[in-house]
Amino acid sequence: MDGVHPSCYVVSGNKGFPGQVLKNVKITGLKGTIYTENYGCTTIGNTGYFGCRNYECVAFSSDFGFCWCPENVNCICVGAAASGGFYQCEKNKECIAYGNAFGFIGPSLNADCQAAYCGVGFGEGCNNIYCKSFACVENVTEADPGEAVVLDFEFTNILKDGIVDFGVNSEVATQTDIDGLTRIGGSSVDIGPWELPNVEYDYENYKNNSPSLKITGLGEVKLEFAIKKDNSVAKSVWVKSDPSDNPPSMIVRTIDEDIKIVANNTDGEWERLLFCFIPGRTEVAELILRANDPEGVVYFSDVV
Repeated sequence: MDGVHPSCYVVSGNKGFPGQVLKNVKITGLKGTIYTENYGCTTIGNTGYFGCRNYECVAFSSDFGFCWCPENVNCICVGAAASGGFYQCEKNKECIAYGNAFGFIGPSLNADCQAAYCGVGFGEGCNNIYCKSFACVENVTEADPGEAVVLDFEFTNILKDGIVDFGVNSEVATQTDIDGLTRIGGSSVDIGPWELPNVEYDYENYKNNSPSLKITGLGEVKLEFAIKKDNSVAKSVWVKSDPSDNPPSMIVRTIDEDIKIVANNTDGEWERLLFCFIPGRTEVAELILRANDPEGVVYFSDVV
């Protein structure tokens, strides 16, 4: 525990709800936790936790990120205003609140949800699963796909070392994460709404152009591309993987459908996955490169 102000306690409070219990916690900041039970939690910045019970949570640069919530499990709060992340919720599992005034507020049950830049993201009396709320007034659950990708990749890369395989397996609320990826991808569930893949650049294993994308275990990478109505589109990728009963796949996702192509060759040789189609509407589509074997290694190269 490290304090940042000589006149303030990093930990304070020994009465009230639910009391004060700290086990395996990391605290760096001003008044890191007050009147709380924290088990395996981290807080960096101002008051991360106030009057709540938390299991394997992360509060980063938040002012009362988790406040008067009976139970938070595998959740993340980043950059909240006063009481702005999770406030008086009944229970939260695998959720993230990012830059909110009130991301999750009032008696509610939330699992695998994401609230970003909200006045009130998810209000009282709501039971939310796999919901996203962006820059909203109240309970707006449709997010712009561009915004979602920016938040997913930029934020999770910053704190990845502290949230991957750090969650509580016995408290996992759902079988898949907010993007549909299977829980649990590693030795333990990841903290927050995403099950983060083990993805890295590889400069030795590639088909034509370096680098390739290497995914170890279960995981996927999403790329966006624009399509225009009635204009032919072709997408391809070279893929190589270890022998497996769960071969890798490429998915083209539009508003109307998911088009999936599964690799046939899993003997360590390169195979090209190719798909051509004519869009029925103008939109932003997704190209998803997915590794489906929890014990395997997959290389994706020359994505076009």
